[in-house]
Amino acid sequence: RLGVLTGTQLRSKQGTRQLARVAHAMRNSLASLLCLLSTATLSAAASGPVAVTTENFKDVLSSREAWLLEYMSPRCGTCKEMAPLYEQLYSKFGDQLNFGVVNIDDQKGMQLARDQNVLSEGIPYIQLFGDTSDHGSAFFSGWEVPSFAELESKLTRALSQFEAKTNQGKALKRPS
Repeated sequence: RLGVLTGTQLRSKQGTRQLARVAHAMRNSLASLLCLLSTATLSAAASGPVAVTTENFKDVLSSREAWLLEYMSPRCGTCKEMAPLYEQLYSKFGDQLNFGVVNIDDQKGMQLARDQNVLSEGIPYIQLFGDTSDHGSAFFSGWEVPSFAELESKLTRALSQFEAKTNQGKALKRPS
């Protein structure tokens, strides 16, 4: 049973064990919640980039639309710097392609990063899925965060290439 601990109990071995059980129970609850959230189906109605793991990655591959996936860790300084730029890309291009985020601190996210062989490049790593391949193409990797204008220009070029290949691979999203 988990209850309120007094200061004396906290300093005892029993209190330490009980506190460890509370922390363990909280971690398990958080992990369950994150698992539920990450297994939600990928849909165009999602607001913001979708959490992608090994459990829903097959939906990215089977989608008829292009995807941009960011592999990141909330503990990574460069990833934190990149996050607002990725959100800006989503705001500007979210009506043209799907956006996803792979958190490598999550076990299933880490497995996906391994499966896609992106860890050797470091994080943040952004991968573009726009053809029929099971492995996307590198869009960005590195520790030097580019400007939004650089990312915007690069994505605009990539999208125009996809537009030319619409009949051969994945398509861009079309406004409803």
